[in-house]
Amino acid sequence: MSSAVIIVGGGLSGLCCSLECLQSGAKVILVEKGSQLGGNSALASTGINGFLPVDSTHESRAKFKEALIDEATSNSKYLLNDYTRRMIDNLTEKSGDAIKWLHDSLGLEFEKIQGTQFTLTVTKGRIGTALICSLEKRLQEYSGQFSALTDTEVVDFVVSEDASGIQGVVCKSPKGDIVLNGPVVLSTGGFGSETKFVSRFRPDLLGLSMASRSSSTGKIAEKLERLNARLIGMDNYQLQPTGLLHLDPKIQKNAVLPMVPRNIFERGTLVNKNGILYTSGGVIDSSLCEKMSKDRGTNVLLVSESDVSQGLKPILKKLQNSGYAWRCNNTEEVRGSFGWIKTPESFSKGPVFVLSLAPIIFIPLGGLKVDPETTGVVGIDNCFAAGEVVGGVHGKRMIVGSSLLSCVVLGRLAAQSATKILLKESSTSSSHTARRRLEQVRGQLSPVKFSIPETEYTLSEIQKHNSEGDCWIILKNIVLDLSGFAKKHPGGVDVIVASGGCDLTENFEAFHDDAIVLRYAKDCIIGRVKDRKPLLALSED
Repeated sequence: MSSAVIIVGGGLSGLCCSLECLQSGAKVILVEKGSQLGGNSALASTGINGFLPVDSTHESRAKFKEALIDEATSNSKYLLNDYTRRMIDNLTEKSGDAIKWLHDSLGLEFEKIQGTQFTLTVTKGRIGTALICSLEKRLQEYSGQFSALTDTEVVDFVVSEDASGIQGVVCKSPKGDIVLNGPVVLSTGGFGSETKFVSRFRPDLLGLSMASRSSSTGKIAEKLERLNARLIGMDNYQLQPTGLLHLDPKIQKNAVLPMVPRNIFERGTLVNKNGILYTSGGVIDSSLCEKMSKDRGTNVLLVSESDVSQGLKPILKKLQNSGYAWRCNNTEEVRGSFGWIKTPESFSKGPVFVLSLAPIIFIPLGGLKVDPETTGVVGIDNCFAAGEVVGGVHGKRMIVGSSLLSCVVLGRLAAQSATKILLKESSTSSSHTARRRLEQVRGQLSPVKFSIPETEYTLSEIQKHNSEGDCWIILKNIVLDLSGFAKKHPGGVDVIVASGGCDLTENFEAFHDDAIVLRYAKDCIIGRVKDRKPLLALSED
């Protein structure tokens, strides 16, 4: 007998799916193999694509659909298949309702980002942190119906007798194996960046490094394939021109390259070995990575020191010390040190930082094929999917705002489909076993209570900790030891190490809320800067 909807993956789509299920009267068991919920969506800092309910008119929806199609086809460079078109229809029609649901359910207020047509952000805080923290807070109200099992990984499925579908999951947890029965929703994130999938679907990209390792290994997708699930769009990968190469060509590149911080890339001028201007001011066209691939190792980002704020200079200095940047006193010295670089005549005078860049695999756009109306995994009964594990949603190109929107829309659709199955079964059976099972596995979310340690450190002492195995930073006058966290950083270990001993407050504030520290690096906080008042907010709200 089914006891609850089983949701695998605790990112944005999994949390939205959980709340929609609970609001519809279903019980939920959420399984997350990491130690905390939230996923990469908690790091989002730009916005969510969509429109405010007041702007939800036939004309606005038509324009929004046109904008999504332009993204999916890279401005009409590619044809749009029927499957992706149906997905875009769904995102278009349900966008206004999704934003209204976030407002009504979470109490979030949205506003249009200035200069954009369809990108919204929250009026308070950063979009990613606001969404995840608000969802977690709301889920706490359903402690009798909602259980979150962290540090628990799904390793297999309970298959129906006729092998046409699945009836639950088998999990490994710190307390042993667990079997959970019920409709299953997969929200495990994108998995196409794994080398085995690149080799299988796009061997021509095997020479490229990854932006980061996905938390999803693709094992679940492989198991589902053997059960007759289908993949779609697996040959589509979105590349980024921001991978950092070591300036010493003898040093072998890693499988995962660090990325140049966006606010440094936006201040730079990207040129090739002949001095041909690729981009200036962070503007990226669709063919940029293709151009860069032809001149690998000879694409450089030139960053004038005068264009960089005081807060970013220590980061560039650390990149310089670790071999990822070279500082020249002027453009003549650039040409002297790197004879193959021809700096643009229009480039400003004065000190210049030189960074060698390469295209990297940023986002895999393929995944499981689902029914666009129900999110049911094609080929498998009783199984649904939401978020980036779903393939073909964004066509040839995806921007973060569309990813957030699809997590909300597909998460809610999956919840509605799974809940129908669960409630239909529950209407003819007792709920006693379900209540007992939930009591056994309940993992209630608790509010964060934390105080900054009183230990004080001088600036000179902090600056000594600047290596991979001993890396401290300053954020808002608090001191963090990131020695163990560095390998978990989505942007790569090298970027963290390059920032060792520095004050990263300005760079941090450009992209994140204070709550992100308590969410991902609370255990890294070791004290405060001597004679300075800590400015970090101590709440995840």
